[in-house]
Amino acid sequence: MSDNHVAVCSDTDLSGLDPLHEARRGRRIEGELRLEGLERLAGMIVDAASSDPVRIDLRFVTDDEGYDCLVGRVEAEPRVVCQRCMEPMSIGMALDVRLAVADRAGRVPEGYESMSMDHGRCDLRAIVEDEIMLALPIVAMHDLDDCDIDERYRGEILADPDTEAGEPTRRPFAGLDDLLAASAKKPG
Repeated sequence: MSDNHVAVCSDTDLSGLDPLHEARRGRRIEGELRLEGLERLAGMIVDAASSDPVRIDLRFVTDDEGYDCLVGRVEAEPRVVCQRCMEPMSIGMALDVRLAVADRAGRVPEGYESMSMDHGRCDLRAIVEDEIMLALPIVAMHDLDDCDIDERYRGEILADPDTEAGEPTRRPFAGLDDLLAASAKKPG
């Protein structure tokens, strides 16, 4: 394995990397990270300790415009709680990473996001964790056909709320438009 290629495992220190130096060297970092080692993410998922590891294949490069960049792929399958049936579910992720060190004016090349830096250094583990957290759905739910929701509720989800049980949906602010219109017409 060359000096420009680093195979990582969960205990590899990936903090304090200098993206400028790493890009000039063309450093490639690949391997696996345990989800439980990504502490912020571990609090958002189910059973991080027994989850499959995150697979990373990332390269520091300098693009044609001279920007130092981090490009590659992160693959993960975190387990979250379905908010419909409250059972665990896996979310397969294959994320393309395209980050760049912003120039003095705060610009990055088109198609890139700005790389999170602290005093000219980056924490690759935190970057991977951020990418996965940003890809998690706000409200995770199985496809309805795959969901273990009780059959009595399945019909309610599929039904039109205005026709359910023959009662129209209550609209608590429906009269507000009329009230505002009436108050606007009054001489003040």
